[in-house]
Amino acid sequence: MMVNYWLCITDQENWHVIKSELVWGVSGRYKAIMEQVKLGDLLVFYVKPKRICGIFIVSSEPYTSTKRIFKSGGISGQEIFPHRVKLKPLIVLDECLDFESLISRLNFIRKKDRWTAYLRRAMVPLSEYDFKLIESALKMKQNDVKKNL
Repeated sequence: MMVNYWLCITDQENWHVIKSELVWGVSGRYKAIMEQVKLGDLLVFYVKPKRICGIFIVSSEPYTSTKRIFKSGGISGQEIFPHRVKLKPLIVLDECLDFESLISRLNFIRKKDRWTAYLRRAMVPLSEYDFKLIESALKMKQNDVKKNL
């Protein structure tokens, strides 16, 4: 089975929801992307501003729920991000990794001076190379934190 890698963009408030509820959700606008997500896919979480805070494995098929668990987004403030998958944590950092330290080495960001343009969606597909780069940086950060305890 082929694993896909995704960069999921969220904010601090919804990052707390993702960690506590073990669910990722997107708006109707991104339903088609969520429908490409499969059991076993790996999701990297980019938490605004400029941080990578964790990696989760998808533990359910995509489903729809109207239960309001996420902080509302969108223009109306009424978005419930109904297109969802359940998650299992693999790496979750309390002290997140600085995203800007990775930009120069990430292939999906072609115009390095305009990197924020690549993060204006809920989800961005990642290559295995970019995923491994982020994963190893997260593991190094995790080990550094453990050493300092």
